[in-house]
Amino acid sequence: MRIDVAVVGDILAQMREEVAAGERAVSQSMSVVATGLKTDWRMQIIGAGLGPKLARTIQSRKYPVAKDSLNAAALVWANAPVPAILQRGERVLSRRETAGYGGGSTGGGVTLHIDARGAQAGVAEQIDAKLRAALPEIQRIAIQSVAGRRNRGYAV
Repeated sequence: MRIDVAVVGDILAQMREEVAAGERAVSQSMSVVATGLKTDWRMQIIGAGLGPKLARTIQSRKYPVAKDSLNAAALVWANAPVPAILQRGERVLSRRETAGYGGGSTGGGVTLHIDARGAQAGVAEQIDAKLRAALPEIQRIAIQSVAGRRNRGYAV
């Protein structure tokens, strides 16, 4: 038995067409997925009673923007301000107040208040242990940052 195989037409042109079809398919798929995610997210926001204005802040984009690609990607994000979650009696500091925070002779230090009410048993202890373990590194970074500002001539 003998089998003859022959290429009909321009094989390179056919391969280019197949690659282009693959690029279109991947790019269109990413667009569809991003649009679907954006729509679902918007519907969740509206369903939660947060309103259509906030829902419209959800955006999506496919990359690369202007052409198709086998390596296409998509990004979905909220283009909305992040609200501050404050407890009663807390206040927001101005930039000037924030810049001068801890600059006096009060000794500084960092106080973290974590409300773990309603969390699983043992979570507060886990958080405390993690923070205590991270404290030496936090202190090292803070000291290094202050020294760097002093070296650049800032009053700290």
